[in-house]
Amino acid sequence: MSVDYDLIIIGSTPAGIAAAIAAVSLKARVALVSDRWQIKETLDGAALNHFGRITQQAHPVLMSEERLGQSGDDRPWGSRYWLQLLAWVETISATLEEAHSPAVLSAMGIEVIEAVGTFCDRVPLTFRVNNRMLRSRAYLLAPSHAPIVPAIPGLAAIHYLTPTTLHKQPTLPQTLVVIGNEPSGIVLAQTLARFGSKVTIVTQQPRLIGWDDPQVARLLQAQLEAEGVRIFTQTSITQVRQIQAQKWVQAGDRAIETDEILLAAGQQPDVAALNLEVAGIRRLTRNQHMQTANSHIYLCGYSPMGNSAIHVAQAEARIAVKNALFFPRFTLDDHILPRTIFTDPEIASVGLTEPEALDRYRNRCLVLQVPLKSLVRAQMQDESTGFCKLIIHKNGKILGAHLVGNGASEAIGTIALALQQNLKIGQLAHLTFPSPTLTEILSQIVAEWQRYQHHQKRDWLETYFKLRRAWSH
Repeated sequence: MSVDYDLIIIGSTPAGIAAAIAAVSLKARVALVSDRWQIKETLDGAALNHFGRITQQAHPVLMSEERLGQSGDDRPWGSRYWLQLLAWVETISATLEEAHSPAVLSAMGIEVIEAVGTFCDRVPLTFRVNNRMLRSRAYLLAPSHAPIVPAIPGLAAIHYLTPTTLHKQPTLPQTLVVIGNEPSGIVLAQTLARFGSKVTIVTQQPRLIGWDDPQVARLLQAQLEAEGVRIFTQTSITQVRQIQAQKWVQAGDRAIETDEILLAAGQQPDVAALNLEVAGIRRLTRNQHMQTANSHIYLCGYSPMGNSAIHVAQAEARIAVKNALFFPRFTLDDHILPRTIFTDPEIASVGLTEPEALDRYRNRCLVLQVPLKSLVRAQMQDESTGFCKLIIHKNGKILGAHLVGNGASEAIGTIALALQQNLKIGQLAHLTFPSPTLTEILSQIVAEWQRYQHHQKRDWLETYFKLRRAWSH
């Protein structure tokens, strides 16, 4: 039986849209099925934090207006600017949504079907949308994500927020408890603290960022605590209750009173309505080729890093499209994918952490580190908190990099490319980085490597120049 499409993509997340554009550029017949456009939901956290940074810079002026009574508003300055922030985020999101609207995608040759669909128990596999039966050679799931709701007594009975619903709050919560250490939750915790909220983060993990370099996690935690965020690690929440208008969180031996609770304990794909069981998928997993238990159904965008990893989801989508349209032989090397958290300062990493490298290579690896304060750009902008750490093998192979500082997410791409191309650190010495920029810190790291190399060859070099001086006579 003939099929209608080469690929049906289910979900209009950034990964789904990227997959649709990639597939149609390869001249495939593509349908994109979704009941709602989801670009906005994935961008609110980053936009909120950017505005939080701007607000912090303007904080002295705003506080001065408040003390002098010049604001004309009795509310705290954070509450006054909260609605302006939400309107600003709405404007940005609307602009981005328009660039990937159904009309724009349709003009590219993608058939956009704005509806809810479900798999049917038929042979061959069929996807039903409204009253249409769609058949395709392959299907790609690019689902939105729902928050993981921890099994905490009392939590299901009260109202709580998630990173994608916080922006719908008409008022700024004066107190907030963040449950979990998902990156988007950490970003929002910092933003709300800068708006004057009293924020507490509670996580069972031993570090604020469990997947990143321990030194990075410690610096970020110190930064947040300096801004007034309380952080409790290795702490379990045993109960949540609401007493009159206030919520109470029992965290270890502490009872924390709060206006709102923000869940940031991770996310899971929202695929309940797709009826995947009839396609032979009992549990949503995938192999290295992005295939689920049904080899004709692929999955992308399923990342434990959550909304902060849009670039990871889009990279997965590109691999899944090539496998679905041609032969399933392409794989994605997670080792070369940058990891970012858009806090202030930004966190950006790629490759192995220092403990991982030491465990794998022992004394054959070397850790080079340069502080951000050594840069002219950092001093000019008064943003000197941070560092660049490069982990290399003693043969010069780059194993990992960890950057902390505003602009880190821009600089990490250079190291990611070097990892992908198996370049050694000595080859970066041929690059000239513009000045004054954050990327100059890579030049300083290379200089540290060269000093190490010269130290290793010190005796030879001393002999060489001693002979040169002797010959000059």
